[in-house]
Parts: sequence; structure tokens; C-alpha cells
Amino acid sequence: RAFAGLKTNWTVPGAVFVLFIGAMAYFTYVEPDFGARLALVSFVLAAGYGPCAFAMLRIDTGDKRLARWVAAFAFGMIGVNSGIRAVVTLIDPPDGMLFNTSPLQAAFFLVGVVNLVLSTFSLMMITSQRLQAQIVQRNLELSLLAQDLDRARQRAEQANKSKSAFLATMSHELRTPLNAIIGFSDLGRTLPARAGGDERSREYFGHILWSGTHLLDLINDILDLSKVEAGKL
Repeated sequence: RAFAGLKTNWTVPGAVFVLFIGAMAYFTYVEPDFGARLALVSFVLAAGYGPCAFAMLRIDTGDKRLARWVAAFAFGMIGVNSGIRAVVTLIDPPDGMLFNTSPLQAAFFLVGVVNLVLSTFSLMMITSQRLQAQIVQRNLELSLLAQDLDRARQRAEQANKSKSAFLATMSHELRTPLNAIIGFSDLGRTLPARAGGDERSREYFGHILWSGTHLLDLINDILDLSKVEAGKL
């Protein structure tokens, strides 16, 4: 279940493990019994590999269904082999050696080793498929990110073009009338004096000239800042 990313409750396995260690210690130091220890180990293996086989049939590992079924079969065979070994050990206890010359015990050992190798190979196949799927997903994410960056670059280029067009328009639309205002107000200020109020008129023309010149300076500064920001200056 942990291999498949599913939630795992360790309460029952933990309790079984504690009881198993206690029983093994009892049959080792209090009442030495090799057959009981072998049967106990076989029962625990059978109880553990059975749920493993069931979990491998339930989890979703993508397209590697054959590897998942093979792993479930291998786990199931280990469980069945361990269960049969436990029963046989209780019926006919060995003579105190784990690797004795009994053909039955040798068969149990051989079947267990073969299925362990088979289950390990199946899990490696499933892991390889999962890593391949993750690589494909990461490549897809990188491709989408590259597309987003390309769209952002296009928007930035379009914004830059719009800013250049804005600067050109502002330069023409604002500077042209301001230059006319400044020119005519300067001309009005230098007109020859005539009777009545001409001095005040020239003063007014002077105010218009100063205001227009000041406004033109401000606009030039704004346009220069915009050119600096756009990299045009």
C-alpha cells in the first residue's frame, strides 16, 4: 500500500511484530523449540504476503498490468508456500536444522526463493513504468511552461511596439501645438507698442510663453524617461 501511495495502518502489523518477537524469544530461551519457531515464521510470512498479493491486485500502477499480476501471483505463492510449510512443520517438525536434507523443506525453500526473485523483478518493472510516466508528465509540464514563456515574450514584444508607437504619436501630437503656442506667444510679446493696454498684452504673452515652454520641458522629460524604459535612448 505504501508502494502504491495508499494510506497504510501500521497498528495491526506493529502488534503482530511485537507478538512475533515475544513468541520467538519464548521458543528460543524459555522453551527451546526449533519446529515452533519455524512454524511461527512461516505463519507470519503467510499472513504478510497474502495482503501484499491482495494489495497488488487493487492498486493502480498504470499500464504495467502484467507486472502487477505477476507480482500478486508471486506474493500469493510465497504466502501459500509459507502457509503449507507452517502446517507441514507442525505435523512433522524438522530435526533441529533449518537447511536440512528433507526434500520437502528443500522444495519449500526453492519455491520461496524463486517467488521472491519474481516479485522483486515485477516491482522493479512497476517502478520503471512509474518513473517513465513521471518523466513524460514532467516533459509535458516543461512544454507547457515553454509555451507560456513564448506567449509572454510575444506580449512583451507587442507592448514594446505599442510603446514605440505611443512615443512617436506623443512626440508629434504634443510638441507640434506647443511649438506653435510658444512661437506665436513669443511673436506677440515682441509686437510694437501701441496705445492702451499693449504692455499688459505683452505681459500676458510672456506668461503664455513661459507656461508653454515649461509644459514642453515636462513633456520632453516624460518622453525621455519612456525612451529610457523602452531602451530607445
